[in-house]
Amino acid sequence: MALGGVKPLANRPQRVPPSRPSPAELRRIAPKSTPSPNVSSGATHEFTVEDDGETVVGFQNGGDRQHARRLKEGGLRPSVRLDLHGKTRAQAEQALDHLFQEAEKRSARCLLIVCGRGLHSGERGPVLRDATIEALSLRYAHLVLAFASAPIELGGRGAILVWLKRWP
Repeated sequence: MALGGVKPLANRPQRVPPSRPSPAELRRIAPKSTPSPNVSSGATHEFTVEDDGETVVGFQNGGDRQHARRLKEGGLRPSVRLDLHGKTRAQAEQALDHLFQEAEKRSARCLLIVCGRGLHSGERGPVLRDATIEALSLRYAHLVLAFASAPIELGGRGAILVWLKRWP
């Protein structure tokens, strides 16, 4: 069914470029691995991070991709949770330090980090989400097997599930 009397706009508005990089750009500029500061062997822990701007999956290079898939599908339930809503990046980094200390005390293997989707971050994009991904793939890489966007019932794209290595 066609609508009568509809005319195309004379001056088509210019398309505004996105404020965030495209998914392909995000994959290209994914954080590079650096040696983790807490590793005495000097070994590096490199991560593959697949981030399309909505969902994220990260796993250790040479590791089993099944870990990330299992997290994404909701195969694991978190024993320790952290909500970063309303925190600055610096406060979030301190909260992550505390989270990993708590996880070690409890010998926890699965964590849930609620960082939000960054809808209120403006042009900066999802600051807490990006800081969390960076910390997991660099600072805590020696402790993390994999991480992925949480299933809907645990927070969906605004939360990240983390699967840790066994504690010594």
